[in-house]
Amino acid sequence: MDLTEEEKQQTLAGIAEIRRRMCELLESFDIPLEPPNIKARRILSTQFHFACVNFEELAAKYLRGYGPMSEESKGKLNRASAELQKMAMAMIRALET
Repeated sequence: MDLTEEEKQQTLAGIAEIRRRMCELLESFDIPLEPPNIKARRILSTQFHFACVNFEELAAKYLRGYGPMSEESKGKLNRASAELQKMAMAMIRALET
């Protein structure tokens, strides 16, 4: 089961509270709060690189431990893996230009 709407709100509130407390602690030690120095482009590119690895692992050869698989299923997984990798790589290239 996924998070309910209430759980999502509680999680977001918890994250905000943790962030607030961290900032409070830094300020108490006179440590300046600096804006993030990693650009969104870099963050997104990194996430798409991780996605590529995950998509590669959808290929049939990586799923042998789950038991026998029909040739049709292997082909379907391999095509989906390749397609998703291609899409993620296109996003990476777009972000790097």
